[in-house]
Amino acid sequence: MSEWPVVLESAPGDLVRTSGSEWLPVVSDLPVEYEGPAYLPHSLPGSINPRELIADTWGDVERAVAALSGLNKLTTTLPNPHLLVGPFRLREAQASSRIENTIASAEEIVLADVGEIARNESVEVRNYILAAEYGLQIDQPVSNNLIKMMHQCLMRGEVRGSDLRPGQYRISQAYISGEKRGFNNARFVPPPGEHVQSSMDTLFEFVQEKSTGFPAIVAAALTHYQFETIHPFSDGNGRLGRMLIQVQLNRAGFMERPIVDLSSFFDRFRQDYYDLLLDVSLKGTWKEWVSFFCRGLAHQAQDAEKRALELLDLRREYMERVTEPRASALLREFVDYLFTRPAVRTNDVAEHLHIQHNAAQRHVTRLVQKGILEEVTGRSSGRVYVAKEVIRIIEKNIN
Repeated sequence: MSEWPVVLESAPGDLVRTSGSEWLPVVSDLPVEYEGPAYLPHSLPGSINPRELIADTWGDVERAVAALSGLNKLTTTLPNPHLLVGPFRLREAQASSRIENTIASAEEIVLADVGEIARNESVEVRNYILAAEYGLQIDQPVSNNLIKMMHQCLMRGEVRGSDLRPGQYRISQAYISGEKRGFNNARFVPPPGEHVQSSMDTLFEFVQEKSTGFPAIVAAALTHYQFETIHPFSDGNGRLGRMLIQVQLNRAGFMERPIVDLSSFFDRFRQDYYDLLLDVSLKGTWKEWVSFFCRGLAHQAQDAEKRALELLDLRREYMERVTEPRASALLREFVDYLFTRPAVRTNDVAEHLHIQHNAAQRHVTRLVQKGILEEVTGRSSGRVYVAKEVIRIIEKNIN
């Protein structure tokens, strides 16, 4: 890297030398050698004074805690709060992937989920959902093993980065591209490959043992910064780092049901998100980063509450449509299924309701007649039906 912004003494890391070669087709037909500084973060908590940081950010922390607690209280009073998890997980996956310029509609993603031929972008977002589900459901601590398994899920199939050591930390130098390509134009250069394993070991030591002096929300903010700064994989770090937030807060009891899509806030304020992370590295501005993180959680918890109530209103409306004399009780169960899986084939319905294919088709036809499902393929066989009103609420802007 030819020049670096000034790294102040208050910065929580050091510059170390790195070198290597890269292929830049516009510049040369041969590999181009480079040499310059990379950033090696100090282990957490480093020089952070927990009392001082908590005091400086306490108002934002309190508001985030209150918003998350209120949302948890709402979901625990619902007859079936698990119905909300699927739609919000889809929304989070969309937003987190969009930050990395991977764009896919919710309908594309749910169609990929039922095996429809899909663009790589929608497969990538579906992989995000699967990786997040794995991290949230498996009973093991936040650790090197967990994050590597989640990375394998994220890189499954023929998607971008699937050929770059899925489930293994990088051993080569990486950098965050600037406006122009090439190491010398990089926006940020994380630590060289030989430092990655030790840096991740100390990060998870912080998560498991040394983060107890901080509120769980603050610890999650610090962990996210550290993960993104280490940049341990050759691809997928941004998405995986945002998944890690959900996993940490879920383990801490703040997201018993992960329906807060913090990535939507990061996407909305994308440049602030990038700049604040970089400012921590350059200046040690932990307060500004933690406050931003907490404001995002509070904002998205409020968004989630409004969106959850809209989804529940829609569910009540659907239930009224299918409740009539001599109607099968399974129709109500079918309606609930659509909130967890908004795109279905008749075989999916038969399997979920434990009924024969012909009976399942009658149920599907009934929901089409009620305006709940819409067939989207136009085919005479292998049809797929989508609950488009559920998709609309997932994707709409609320505030």
